[in-house]
Amino acid sequence: MQQLSSASLGPRLASDAKRGGLAPLWVIADEEPLLALESEDAIRAAARGLGYEEREVLTLSANSDWNQISVAVAAISLFAAKKIVEVRLASPSPGTRGSAALAALGSTPIDPGAVIVIVTVPEADWRVRKSKWFKELTSGAVLVSCDPVPIASFPSWLRTRLKSEGLSADDEAMRFLAGQTEGNLLADRESGSCRSFMREARLSHSKRFRARCSTIRASTLLRSGSPP
Repeated sequence: MQQLSSASLGPRLASDAKRGGLAPLWVIADEEPLLALESEDAIRAAARGLGYEEREVLTLSANSDWNQISVAVAAISLFAAKKIVEVRLASPSPGTRGSAALAALGSTPIDPGAVIVIVTVPEADWRVRKSKWFKELTSGAVLVSCDPVPIASFPSWLRTRLKSEGLSADDEAMRFLAGQTEGNLLADRESGSCRSFMREARLSHSKRFRARCSTIRASTLLRSGSPP
């Protein structure tokens, strides 16, 4: 097993792409949904850049037909030489048949020139990672750990994301944005409109910026039905 953090995924994919190939099996340990979504996006984009055009998505629960995995991995379309198979677990408890299928996948020979498999395991805490099926699944995979960002580190994490988008904010604006998202990374994704406004106005400390972000947050909460 090769293990890396979600923050290290980009450089790893870039390195693999330069060599002209990706690992055939990726497992995303999802303890932070936004980072897991972004990791899926990054692997998929890297694969498509190497010609993996077809995509098949399987969302499986304990009662699903787990034979779909082996069928998807083995089936190659006549119209697309390469494909991506995404296996998304509905819960961290795949059941007896699911556990067996996932364990078998870890030792299944996968032709990286034909198929890239991405398995996303939700709520993959230490209990899940110690399970037999998880260990066997990841034994032949690249494991991407998407761990929660500690609350104390959230402002600096948010600042790094803004910097990656070519933006900067003073300390007051950073505290305001962090307060708007309250450590919720998916909420931070919703606050992209705030960052777009910052990019246009370059007035991150202004009352206008605060009012715009507050309006966006209120709108988001109304759509989601969440309490303010």
